[in-house]
Amino acid sequence: MALVRRNYGRAADPIEIIDDTDDDHAIETIDITDDDDVDKEAMSDMDSLPSDIEDDMHNENQGTDGLFYAYDVEKELDQFVVTPDIGSVIESIGTCRDIAKKLSSVAEEIEIDHAGQKELLLQAQQYISPRMFIAFLGEIGVGKSKTVDSLLNCPDAAPTGDSGEAETTKPTEYNQKENRHRAAVTGEIILYSVQETLQILKELLHVFRLSLYLEDEAEEYDIKEAAQAALNELTTFFGSWTSLTEQFLGDLSEGAEERILGQLHSWFNQVSWPENDCLGVETADTPSPVHASIRTYENNRFWPFVKVIRFYLDSPLLALGVVLVDLPGVQDANRARSKMADAYLHHCQMVFVVAEIKRVIASEQVKKKMDKIVSGNMSLDVEHPGKYIRTAIVCTKSDEIDLKSGRRKMEQHGEPRAFAQLVELEKRIAKQETLKTAASNEVTNALAKIKKIRQNRKAAWMINFKSQFASAKAAQVKAAAGLRRCKKQLERMKAEKKAQLIQFRTGWVPKRLCQMYPASNSNQRLEVFCIDNDTYAKAAEKDNHIGVQSSGIKNLRRYCYQAAAESKLRAANNFITKRIPNLLNSMKLQIEKNRPKTSSKSHATIKFRKTVDAIRSKIHQYEAKSKLERTDSLQGKIVNVAISAVPKWTRKGKREARGWSGWHWSTYKSACLHDGCHYTRRQGNFDWNSDLGSEMQKVLETPWTEVTGTAVNSHDTCLLADELRRAHSQIQEYLGEIVRATEVRLPADFQQNVSRCTESMEAKLESLKENVFKQVWDVRRQASGTSKSSYLLENMIPVYRKASGERGPGMAARQRGIIEGRIETGAIYKDTTEQIKNGLNTAIDVCFLQLFAGAHEELTRILDHLDVLETTINKPDPRRVAVLTKAWNDLIDLEEMHNSAVRFAGFAK
Repeated sequence: MALVRRNYGRAADPIEIIDDTDDDHAIETIDITDDDDVDKEAMSDMDSLPSDIEDDMHNENQGTDGLFYAYDVEKELDQFVVTPDIGSVIESIGTCRDIAKKLSSVAEEIEIDHAGQKELLLQAQQYISPRMFIAFLGEIGVGKSKTVDSLLNCPDAAPTGDSGEAETTKPTEYNQKENRHRAAVTGEIILYSVQETLQILKELLHVFRLSLYLEDEAEEYDIKEAAQAALNELTTFFGSWTSLTEQFLGDLSEGAEERILGQLHSWFNQVSWPENDCLGVETADTPSPVHASIRTYENNRFWPFVKVIRFYLDSPLLALGVVLVDLPGVQDANRARSKMADAYLHHCQMVFVVAEIKRVIASEQVKKKMDKIVSGNMSLDVEHPGKYIRTAIVCTKSDEIDLKSGRRKMEQHGEPRAFAQLVELEKRIAKQETLKTAASNEVTNALAKIKKIRQNRKAAWMINFKSQFASAKAAQVKAAAGLRRCKKQLERMKAEKKAQLIQFRTGWVPKRLCQMYPASNSNQRLEVFCIDNDTYAKAAEKDNHIGVQSSGIKNLRRYCYQAAAESKLRAANNFITKRIPNLLNSMKLQIEKNRPKTSSKSHATIKFRKTVDAIRSKIHQYEAKSKLERTDSLQGKIVNVAISAVPKWTRKGKREARGWSGWHWSTYKSACLHDGCHYTRRQGNFDWNSDLGSEMQKVLETPWTEVTGTAVNSHDTCLLADELRRAHSQIQEYLGEIVRATEVRLPADFQQNVSRCTESMEAKLESLKENVFKQVWDVRRQASGTSKSSYLLENMIPVYRKASGERGPGMAARQRGIIEGRIETGAIYKDTTEQIKNGLNTAIDVCFLQLFAGAHEELTRILDHLDVLETTINKPDPRRVAVLTKAWNDLIDLEEMHNSAVRFAGFAK
């Protein structure tokens, strides 16, 4: 019911209409003396209706006055339970650093002059938990940088834009602030090393000279473009030398390229290279000014040789040891830089492939793009994520959805019950649309009535005009309020429909991706995250926890946190329960060596020494024997298959090369100019290296899997793991003989020190195992892939470049002869096999050498303890005795301090 409050006074006095049918009891005021105002106000009741729905749950805490959003990430991560408690572990690490510092003081007091011991103590004092590098890889504009912003809860932490151009042009790391950083945000521009830069210069020269072999002005636009870019980089860097001209760089006389390169090296040696390879350091209170300052370096002569930009800021996620790496969305034409980028990527422990959710599985073209991103320049295996490096997929813009397409997908792939609920909701929406139309008509009719009353208000029969007008206006206001409610309800229903479709898609897309890209590691499935960075930014700014949760960022951040926490806990466990006890025992041994005692050499110690010497001899013999066995079972498993398959691969290569010989000469030349991998209108996309290596990869897949397992971080049974465990078990058995040989007549402390040798070897094995698998998988990646760093491409590069240098009459025939000649001899396959062999030998032998070296270290430590038992000091110095006694008592206190740290961290000693 509308209560009309009439104010009879001046003609201009307004009428106040209180509409008690509206939820808000809005009071509307109209002025009946202004007809135009009545029309505008009446129409505004229809036009000024709510266009969005407010979240009733959000906290109106607006923004933050500095670096981060209002949302509290630290509180979020504190609620995430990790066992043992990460905070307690970090505190125990600090305690153990203090123990190492005090041990250094003890070493100075007892005047130990042992360089190795001092170095170990210094390393323990400076212990830093390993960092986890997490890279974001994807094309331009998919939201990599925004994802970094969201994870850090920091607006503009990474440069973003919508211009279609790459905002991130160099690999950019986001690290936790260090003690040396005073500003809130610090950016460091790090260059390639001098040796790396020389390789890049060599490649720049090659890229420029490729354009010299083009005979048609219209051909190979990309080569001309790359050549111009290379020329610009060279002239910018060597601008002070006027003799560096296009004519100088384009000399085609015999031996010219070597002479030019030599001159470039000579000039380079005269360049003052920035100290510590650091081009510049920029600081500010927020990231944006730092980004702006860094952009000013783009015209600097050193800019082409920037390797990485490192940002330092304070963040709960980064504080755990996470380093987020935002990789450029473009590929580099410079092969040297691409190869270094490949090595940099494989330095990361995890890679997130980023793509828009609406395109990630939409078509075969998307798969090809992902393959290009992942396999082309960065040599990951897109068919089996996680094979060479731990891989996950991030689907961005999850709140953007085409309703028709989403409904169709839900009907095709969704649960019948869920789709039935959607259909029921659509019926309610249709009904609400009808109600909205009726309400709209009611408002229109009310407006018409008001207009009619206004037009006739001067008529003789129009009496009591104000009363009739107010009544009509009240009816119009009531109708408008009803229309507002209809529209608001309709918007809620449509929002609910959109939410249901988004929810379905965020469940279906990960399942589909897992089917498309089955994880290589049988122990874990492919992780897929659906996120919306815009939703997160709006929610985090207002501290809206529901919005943050729905954005998907919270789950992604926790995944990163958990991965880093697991890595940190493994390393901390080894540091706290293995390294520190070893340092304590070593210091006790040093004190024992210097303490006065009578001769305790006895039959028991003599017998025990003979046992240790015998075991040392056995380990030496086993080491030589195991080298032969593992060469046959590990390297031989792969290399022998490769050697026997070389003729087969060569025949396959010949067939491929003969097929290419039928190509048009311009396409063939283009393939040579682009290192065998290119796109032309005649042939489409092609990759000669992939064709040459396909049979090799197929043949070696089985022996590789038998030797290394299915993925780099898998725990599958494989020959390498078996061989490591076998060698370790044999060493433990030998050490066990020594433990059992400690007679009751030998002191209890000595027996306890000897028994620790088996525990120490167990820790060494775990550390070595992780390292050797990483190195062997790097060999496998280079052997099996066709990336910028593959052995096969490395062997073909000189061939392509020799063929590219041909010109003039008979060029096509000579180019075919060069390519086919190299393939027909089988040299590329023989050389690749030799590189596989050498790579495996190096990786595996180094690991086993370290394993056996660890065993010999334990034997040496045992003999050191034995020497202490047999030491005789006839005339002890009282002052020296006092120092050693104090040092011994200090060690007892430090041992108790260490035991408390172990208990506090929650580790089993």
